[in-house]
Amino acid sequence: MIETTIKSVSKILTDENGYSYIDVVLENDVQGYYPNTEESLGLFTVGSRVKYKDTKTFAGREKINGLTKINQMTTTKIATIGPIETGKNNTFYREITTEEGITATHFDESYKVIASLKPGDIVQYADTRSVKDKGDFFVGFSKMALYTADERRQLSIVRQSSIKAALEIISIASPKGRWVNSDGTVDKEKAAKEVIEISELLIPYCLVE
Repeated sequence: MIETTIKSVSKILTDENGYSYIDVVLENDVQGYYPNTEESLGLFTVGSRVKYKDTKTFAGREKINGLTKINQMTTTKIATIGPIETGKNNTFYREITTEEGITATHFDESYKVIASLKPGDIVQYADTRSVKDKGDFFVGFSKMALYTADERRQLSIVRQSSIKAALEIISIASPKGRWVNSDGTVDKEKAAKEVIEISELLIPYCLVE
């Protein structure tokens, strides 16, 4: 396999048969096209480290075979973070902007994982990917900073106090039956989501650097 870097790359194109591809110029002066799905082609950007098997002339054009992106993990910090949104199949989304100004969405099946993210967290990701009509998403995103046992204990105490304060705020500001369904049952997920969102706003004030 030959390793190099992408010098320039076109937007995702479609040929007369409906197949997607990109035109690529590599740092080693190799030029050609590479066909694949839109999802896979969206991973290739200028500066990406890549490897490929070889090139071959096909239908009068140079085709790059086996083009693969070499994962380069970026470590950074969260600068700002948006509210939690609920997607399909019980997934949760948040828009995140890193300290370098990269803005994309991170999603997870765990509400707890999404809710734990906050400005200042050290995170790592491989890339961002543009999804049609849905914007940019982080690829390989994960939180890197781990709390010590003492830090977890202290944060747990702060969170408990913040949840109590959040409940008091809601009880003062809202009418009774806020999370009660038409059949009289309590919408537990909606209740927990709203209480946690308010408590998360209180936690940064409670924590002292």
